[in-house]
Amino acid sequence: MSNQESKRSYVSVQSYVPLTASSLTVTEISRRNHINILTLSDGSTLCMPHALFENAPWRTGSPITRASFESWLDENEYTFAMQRAGHTLSARSRTEHELAETLRQAGYRETTVNRVLTRLIQVGYIDDTAFVQSWIRHRNSSGYGQNRIRQELRMKGISEELIANALGSQDDDDIFSSAYRAAEKAARGKDLTNYKERQKVKAALARRGFDFDTIDSVLSDLCSVPED
Repeated sequence: MSNQESKRSYVSVQSYVPLTASSLTVTEISRRNHINILTLSDGSTLCMPHALFENAPWRTGSPITRASFESWLDENEYTFAMQRAGHTLSARSRTEHELAETLRQAGYRETTVNRVLTRLIQVGYIDDTAFVQSWIRHRNSSGYGQNRIRQELRMKGISEELIANALGSQDDDDIFSSAYRAAEKAARGKDLTNYKERQKVKAALARRGFDFDTIDSVLSDLCSVPED
């Protein structure tokens, strides 16, 4: 699910819930993925992240006001969201977009998501610039080219400006070495003097994200290397 779609799915449940002081009753409680949905006696609904539900004061038959519900979330949601963020980041580094998406899908309100992100950026637990540099090094060492890396970073929500700056600072020798290693692997058992087999190697390198100039240069060097 895309970032915009996840926002819409959350807002569609929340947006029509007016904040009034009138007391209602919880008539039903259901769960949709990571979100608990409280159906009220007037037919409207309120939503909270499932992680908070055990500590919430409402069960079926409980009286509730929308104002008290929002106030309770204001007091409790941030702590649980921060715990969820910490658990997510303990597995591996995330981009700002990735972590925001994780919290939204868990049902946290946009104000809480923004508050958590702001704090984690302040203390350095989220750093998109450092993430991009690390990702490029990792993928380059794994034999992937800039086109593939650019696509992956876009999917992680990194800005075009940051991607362009990071890829633009890559050392040409590193790019060539990565492509050369990938070409050696793709060409194993193939006769590069054979047009069809050479094209298969070119296609394999293109799928790994190398541009055609780099591919031609690498194959030219590879063909010039004498066989053992």
